[in-house]
Amino acid sequence: MADKRKLPIDIQYKQLLEALVDRRIVPHKWLEQHKQIRDAIAALYPELPLSSEALSKFRAKKPSHEDVNYFDCKFIFQCLEQSDEGAAKNFFGQYTSPVLKRWSALIRQYEKNNVFAAETARIIAQNTAFEIPFLKKSIQQNEKQVADNNRKMADLTRSIAEYKRKLEASCADMGIAGNNFREELRHLPLELPAIFDDSPSSKKDKKKKKGKKQAEVAETSENATDEPFELVVAPHIFFDAIKELRNASDKMVETDATLDFEAEAAEISWDISIDESGTTEAAEIDWGIETVESTEPATTSDDAPVEIDWDITTSEVVDPIGEVNAGEVVDVVEPVPDVPVAIEVATRVGLLDENDFRTRVLNDLLELRAFLLQRLVELSGSDSVAFANQFQGSSPLLEQQSTTKIEIFQAAVDQAVALLTSKRLQQLVLIKTSERYLDRHVASLEMSTKHMDKCSREIHSLEDKNVDLIDSTRSIQPQITALVATTKKLKKELEAALPPLFKGYKVNIVGEVNSL
Repeated sequence: MADKRKLPIDIQYKQLLEALVDRRIVPHKWLEQHKQIRDAIAALYPELPLSSEALSKFRAKKPSHEDVNYFDCKFIFQCLEQSDEGAAKNFFGQYTSPVLKRWSALIRQYEKNNVFAAETARIIAQNTAFEIPFLKKSIQQNEKQVADNNRKMADLTRSIAEYKRKLEASCADMGIAGNNFREELRHLPLELPAIFDDSPSSKKDKKKKKGKKQAEVAETSENATDEPFELVVAPHIFFDAIKELRNASDKMVETDATLDFEAEAAEISWDISIDESGTTEAAEIDWGIETVESTEPATTSDDAPVEIDWDITTSEVVDPIGEVNAGEVVDVVEPVPDVPVAIEVATRVGLLDENDFRTRVLNDLLELRAFLLQRLVELSGSDSVAFANQFQGSSPLLEQQSTTKIEIFQAAVDQAVALLTSKRLQQLVLIKTSERYLDRHVASLEMSTKHMDKCSREIHSLEDKNVDLIDSTRSIQPQITALVATTKKLKKELEAALPPLFKGYKVNIVGEVNSL
């Protein structure tokens, strides 16, 4: 039969301190004695003499006194015993070195009431249940946060690419490079003359002119009547805007006739001279009045007034009543020729630059298109013969048109309508005429760049956070390694010191401490 004393006792690491107190191996108020021990260590450890290489390495490994435990104190005492201070003893075999005496008293105080066992059990439980799991969890959180930051950076990178694509599309749509939005948008209205410029001798103008001519002839034919001239209502003027546009010139015509009053004034000779004495001699001024010798006999009296001939004739002004006779002579006053001034002829580009005129042109084009559509339906319908008889004898222009020509006319008109109603033209006109529209358009483009800058700043911030998290993880890992090594060492040393306290029974500390 095996000896029962050889059977080990298994104790969970969490219940080890409680078992020591329950078995009265450690008193209930062991913390008061433990506090005194920690105060003594705080006073002795900074004054520890580094008399050996082992003590120097130990001090470098544990710079703070808070990390020193009972087994460390025993190690320090052993190192001091092997030094020169340990060789000095008195007659009774006691150490004469005060440092050895203090450390020896500290160890005896640890062993009194087995306080060292309670302290070691608490350190093992605290490291295994709290410190090491907390550090491991911190590493996991850091790694998770790094992964989340990487995902966010990928999303932000995609957002930047999307904003950049939209910005490039908007710039390409507006026809700008995207370097300076406001200045480039201000230069866009310079394209309006090129858009509006359309030579009147082009094929499209000829087609529109023929279609307009056909519509006017048809309208004139419909308004034809046999009534007297006084009873006929004047027909409506059609396509006046298109006529005005066609009659406009392609270039600005100006006559350089200006009046230089200063030059003319400089050329006038006032006939005034200043003599040496400083007095001015009044020269004769030609007032343009000729003196006429009087044919009447001269009066002898000196007081008789002199009559002046002002060369002014008076005549009775009679208002004409009724019709003027053809044989009656009418005095015609020749008009004074006007001074030539700068004359500015309206241009096609200048007319189309006005919103009201563009609206008039668009209305005329829509009316012309409606006529062409109606004409096309009438020519392609079954009653085309009756329609042809309706305009028989009117104008050869109406009778000689075919469906193909009408379609060509309609295509030209549709293209002109599409040009005037295009989004590009509206944008350029709004940019030129509305400062608020320009500001709003610039703000919409700048918003994309602001979003891109914001995403870039967030990416840089996340990169900095990742660097800090990675550095923190690298610094935590050595702490975990040191705590695991210390905990395993304390477990082994405590298991070796517990059998005398448990009446010779071997004690095994079980639990998570064995799986660190």
